[in-house]
Amino acid sequence: MAKTPVPHYLTQLHRSLDARLRPEDVLAIIVRGRPSAVPAEWRASFRGAGSGARPAYPPFGIDHSLMSSDFARPVGGARQVASLEKAVGLKDIGWSIKVNGDDPAALRDLVEFVGGTLGGNGRKLTAAERKEADIGLSARKYRRQWRAMRRLHYKADTLDRQQTMRQLELIGRSGFASTIPLERFAADPRAAHFIAYWVARRNLRRQFTLESRKNPMDTVAAWFLRQCVDAENTDWEMIAKACQNSGVMKRLTAEQLGVFFGRWFNVMTQCAGYLKEAWPADVDKTTMIVRAGHDSSTWNTMASAYNNARVNWLACLTALDAEYMLDAACPGKVMRLMAADLAYWHRSAGSDVDPNTKVWAELPMPWEVISGERLCSRAEVEDACQAAGLDPRDSGWTAPRAMANNPVSFECTPELVHGVTVASPEWAALLRRAGVFSGKKITNDSELAAAARHGLEGGVVTSELPTKRPVE
Repeated sequence: MAKTPVPHYLTQLHRSLDARLRPEDVLAIIVRGRPSAVPAEWRASFRGAGSGARPAYPPFGIDHSLMSSDFARPVGGARQVASLEKAVGLKDIGWSIKVNGDDPAALRDLVEFVGGTLGGNGRKLTAAERKEADIGLSARKYRRQWRAMRRLHYKADTLDRQQTMRQLELIGRSGFASTIPLERFAADPRAAHFIAYWVARRNLRRQFTLESRKNPMDTVAAWFLRQCVDAENTDWEMIAKACQNSGVMKRLTAEQLGVFFGRWFNVMTQCAGYLKEAWPADVDKTTMIVRAGHDSSTWNTMASAYNNARVNWLACLTALDAEYMLDAACPGKVMRLMAADLAYWHRSAGSDVDPNTKVWAELPMPWEVISGERLCSRAEVEDACQAAGLDPRDSGWTAPRAMANNPVSFECTPELVHGVTVASPEWAALLRRAGVFSGKKITNDSELAAAARHGLEGGVVTSELPTKRPVE
């Protein structure tokens, strides 16, 4: 029996789970593919003028944006495979399989096969060893093949790590949504609409501001979720892969919660390993201000992934009525590294160090707790929270933080340059090329620099800028 073809718009929505579309982009796909899924008054508004920094939506279209619609994808090993093919001649040595350069396992299989023909189990052999092993290659050709094989070996390891970190970044933002199979996604269109839109809301970029991040549950997401609540046979387990608020978790069985509990703890463990590697030993835990030479990108990405996994792990514990497990081991949250000018901006605005940072500074490192090297009980976390003036449950240290009851209003996604809001994609492109807000020197191109200054003075930047930290 032939399978029913998946509607094209659902295929587009499914692809967005592994990308970074804006919420209005997702809404455009839904309106274009299934107009009846969106209220008529929203469709009319969507076709008309937008709000905020974006002037208007084209009818059923997606307006231009400078910002990437995807998370950075690792470059595969096709070039290294081609180099090895040129050096070795794979067909000549019996290899006839087409290698997928984006699959680290396939690359390793090829390395193992070629390594077997070169001997030494990956170690470069001496002339005497090659003669003893009866390897009939000249010294020059042997070294060339061995170097090509080793480059592919390193590429496989690098690609594997980069793919894992990208997957953890996705999990840190939108849970396990990117792992949902297309067939299951398309089987419940109402849930698919909510998941795709929710993922886009969760993937919104951070803005350089003193304000906390807005509630991802806006009026559109809340409407889509309500359709799932009102419908029969909603796939709540699939929804829980993307959204883990208390209303969703309560609809799961104990077995489903147990599976999620284990998966989230595994993610915590993975992220903790990367955080241990990326931790700069000379950072002051009481301020978390980044310095030159620190890999803040890796740290902050893994911190976000770890914290999201942790809050969902706690949500599973709560739903299973198993919070007593925290009495023995309660890994803490991880604070992000902060730019010095943003920290100074907070101080100049009268803000002290975030109380959560004070709690973080008092507790053992999370990877030490997860590995069992150090103990950290719930009581210890509660004492640290009390000293910092925080409620341990409301602040998310010993329980999942409750989501705000009232959804925020739908707003167009602002155009950003390094977290700073600008009026249009065109100005954003110019400011980025000039190096504005990048923390580096402005370009030496006089015309480009002059245009950037003109733009800055002409009200192109629509958000408040931080006070520059004085030279000490």
